[in-house]
Amino acid sequence: METTVLDVYRIIAQDSAMQVSLTKLTDCITVLQQEKIQRDKAGETDQAYELGKLITSYTDLGKFFTEEWAKTEEPGNTGTSIMSTISNLFGPFMREPALQETFCQPATFTFNDCMQKGTIFAFVPGPEFEMNARLIGRC
Repeated sequence: METTVLDVYRIIAQDSAMQVSLTKLTDCITVLQQEKIQRDKAGETDQAYELGKLITSYTDLGKFFTEEWAKTEEPGNTGTSIMSTISNLFGPFMREPALQETFCQPATFTFNDCMQKGTIFAFVPGPEFEMNARLIGRC
């Protein structure tokens, strides 16, 4: 499953987006479980094992948001601070269409790939996005 900056912002800020995302996650887990069963039946134990790890990770993620994250949203808990931090960090990117085009689309590369292959990634936003460039440098 791939998530963009815009998705993170919406999931944190909008309850309906959280529910939609959790439903998609549950559907994805179901598909992976079915695929794992097929791999087990076919004797493809390595692939089945890897799918099992992915299923566990996705299940844990779902539990975090349905159980732990819900607790942080209660009055007086850290949820408000987390949401405020995320809004302050990602808000400028959400309000600027040029930045949305760059940062809110599915990735065409990963930073890990850049590091492993020695690829250099440069982002030169221009003077009108100086504050956003500072935010990126802190991430």
